[in-house]
Amino acid sequence: MRERQDNAVVYTFDRRSSRPSGNKARREIERAIRPQTITRKNSLFAGSEGGGRTWATLATLLQTAKMNNVDPLDWLSQTLTRIAKGWPVSEIEALMPWNFKPHATG
Repeated sequence: MRERQDNAVVYTFDRRSSRPSGNKARREIERAIRPQTITRKNSLFAGSEGGGRTWATLATLLQTAKMNNVDPLDWLSQTLTRIAKGWPVSEIEALMPWNFKPHATG
């Protein structure tokens, strides 16, 4: 039980104030994931199980972009363009939203 409590404290740790921030941090996290939760529920109606998984994966990536202060449309456009041009699978990490560079070519 103690290990779970320690993990919860780490999860709600506020880096700006260098101390646990409790309810405020919890509310911020809940607000951040609320659109994702709604999208996940909507993906149940994607037409098939595979379609639902694809929709949920894409929604997760778009929410990750938002949480990294990246415009999801810009990130998705650049990522799809790079994939269409034959981006190497070995460099897939560079396509993740946290590595997004707005005006990078490639």
